[in-house]
Amino acid sequence: MITFLKWYYVTLSAGLIDIGRDWFGLIASQFAIGTMWQNITQPLYQDYTYSGRIIGFLIRMARIVIGLIIEGLIIVVLFLIFLLWLFLPLLALYKVLTIPLGL
Repeated sequence: MITFLKWYYVTLSAGLIDIGRDWFGLIASQFAIGTMWQNITQPLYQDYTYSGRIIGFLIRMARIVIGLIIEGLIIVVLFLIFLLWLFLPLLALYKVLTIPLGL
Protein backbone atom coordinates (compact mmCIF):
# COMPACT_ATOMS: atom_id res chain seq x y z
CA MET A 1 0.00 0.00 0.00
CA ILE A 2 2.83 2.40 0.85
CA THR A 3 4.44 1.68 -2.52
CA PHE A 4 1.21 2.58 -4.33
CA LEU A 5 0.80 5.80 -2.37
CA LYS A 6 4.39 6.83 -3.07
CA TRP A 7 4.02 5.98 -6.75
CA TYR A 8 0.66 7.74 -7.12
CA TYR A 9 1.18 10.81 -4.97
CA VAL A 10 4.88 11.44 -5.67
CA THR A 11 5.84 10.02 -9.05
CA LEU A 12 2.60 10.44 -10.97
CA SER A 13 1.77 13.78 -9.34
CA ALA A 14 5.17 15.14 -10.43
CA GLY A 15 4.45 13.93 -13.95
CA LEU A 16 1.02 15.56 -13.90
CA ILE A 17 2.54 18.84 -12.73
CA ASP A 18 5.10 18.67 -15.56
CA ILE A 19 2.35 18.09 -18.11
CA GLY A 20 0.37 21.03 -16.72
CA ARG A 21 3.47 23.26 -16.78
CA ASP A 22 4.17 22.31 -20.40
CA TRP A 23 0.56 22.96 -21.39
CA PHE A 24 0.54 26.32 -19.64
CA GLY A 25 3.86 27.25 -21.25
CA LEU A 26 2.52 26.42 -24.69
CA ILE A 27 -0.53 28.63 -24.22
CA ALA A 28 1.56 31.41 -22.64
CA SER A 29 3.96 31.39 -25.57
CA GLN A 30 1.05 31.84 -27.98
CA PHE A 31 -0.03 35.08 -26.30
CA ALA A 32 3.51 36.37 -25.53
CA ILE A 33 2.23 38.79 -22.91
CA GLY A 34 5.71 39.95 -21.90
CA THR A 35 6.69 40.72 -25.48
CA MET A 36 3.40 42.49 -26.14
CA TRP A 37 3.89 44.61 -23.03
CA GLN A 38 7.45 45.56 -24.01
CA ASN A 39 6.31 46.65 -27.47
CA ILE A 40 2.97 48.20 -26.53
CA THR A 41 3.92 51.62 -27.89
CA GLN A 42 5.34 50.24 -31.15
CA PRO A 43 3.06 50.13 -34.18
CA LEU A 44 2.23 46.84 -35.84
CA TYR A 45 3.87 46.08 -39.19
CA GLN A 46 6.01 49.26 -39.00
CA ASP A 47 3.02 51.51 -39.75
CA TYR A 48 4.22 54.72 -38.07
CA THR A 49 1.15 56.80 -38.88
CA TYR A 50 -1.09 57.95 -36.03
CA SER A 51 -3.78 55.45 -36.95
CA GLY A 52 -1.16 52.68 -37.17
CA ARG A 53 0.09 53.52 -33.68
CA ILE A 54 -3.42 53.63 -32.22
CA ILE A 55 -4.47 50.36 -33.88
CA GLY A 56 -1.22 48.70 -32.80
CA PHE A 57 -1.74 49.82 -29.21
CA LEU A 58 -5.35 48.60 -29.15
CA ILE A 59 -4.51 45.22 -30.68
CA ARG A 60 -1.59 44.65 -28.31
CA MET A 61 -3.67 45.71 -25.30
CA ALA A 62 -6.51 43.39 -26.31
CA ARG A 63 -4.05 40.54 -26.77
CA ILE A 64 -2.61 41.17 -23.30
CA VAL A 65 -6.03 41.28 -21.64
CA ILE A 66 -7.36 38.20 -23.46
CA GLY A 67 -4.11 36.34 -22.76
CA LEU A 68 -4.30 37.12 -19.03
CA ILE A 69 -7.92 35.98 -18.86
CA ILE A 70 -7.22 32.72 -20.68
CA GLU A 71 -4.08 32.03 -18.65
CA GLY A 72 -6.05 32.65 -15.45
CA LEU A 73 -8.72 30.19 -16.58
CA ILE A 74 -6.05 27.63 -17.45
CA ILE A 75 -4.50 27.98 -14.00
CA VAL A 76 -7.89 27.38 -12.38
CA VAL A 77 -8.62 24.34 -14.58
CA LEU A 78 -5.18 22.85 -13.94
CA PHE A 79 -5.60 23.36 -10.20
CA LEU A 80 -9.01 21.66 -10.24
CA ILE A 81 -7.62 18.73 -12.24
CA PHE A 82 -4.78 18.38 -9.74
CA LEU A 83 -7.24 18.44 -6.79
CA LEU A 84 -9.34 15.77 -8.49
CA TRP A 85 -6.15 13.75 -9.01
CA LEU A 86 -5.31 13.97 -5.32
CA PHE A 87 -8.77 12.98 -4.08
CA LEU A 88 -9.54 10.24 -6.62
CA PRO A 89 -7.95 7.38 -4.61
CA LEU A 90 -9.72 8.61 -1.47
CA LEU A 91 -13.03 8.57 -3.32
CA ALA A 92 -12.37 5.03 -4.55
CA LEU A 93 -11.46 3.91 -1.03
CA TYR A 94 -14.63 5.51 0.33
CA LYS A 95 -16.75 3.72 -2.26
CA VAL A 96 -15.13 0.37 -1.43
CA LEU A 97 -15.57 0.84 2.32
CA THR A 98 -19.22 1.88 2.07
CA ILE A 99 -20.36 -1.08 -0.05
CA PRO A 100 -23.11 -2.88 1.87
CA LEU A 101 -22.18 -6.41 2.80
CA GLY A 102 -25.33 -8.12 1.56
CA LEU A 103 -25.02 -11.01 4.03
